[in-house]
Amino acid sequence: MMIKKYIIKEQECGCLMKDGRFVEMLTAGKYSYLDMLGYEVQTVPMTGEVRTCQIPEEILMKDEKFASRVVKAVLPDECIALRFVNKAYREVITKPETLYWNVFEKNEFQLIHITRPHMEDTLPRTMSFS
Repeated sequence: MMIKKYIIKEQECGCLMKDGRFVEMLTAGKYSYLDMLGYEVQTVPMTGEVRTCQIPEEILMKDEKFASRVVKAVLPDECIALRFVNKAYREVITKPETLYWNVFEKNEFQLIHITRPHMEDTLPRTMSFS
């Protein structure tokens, strides 16, 4: 019998798999599983865009620990979005749907309609650097 040990760091999570199927999300800590029972843990960082380890989003979202730690950006066809992390601009999003970790970084999105010919009044006109 071979026991595999996994250590999940504070800023990571783990996807516990059994025979290739998602079981649950694991948070920081030490875990041990018997290899012969088909268990495997895939660790991912909990920052930025979510890496789903080829697990469909619908399955992951059924896990309350996972669902409570992510935010989903959904863009209508005629929009792009500005993504802000901890109130600082990070990137422009063009994909229709994207999951982001919302644990160590606070994600906010500002939709911009690309069908309008003028700039929105709510967009910052100047940027200040500290």
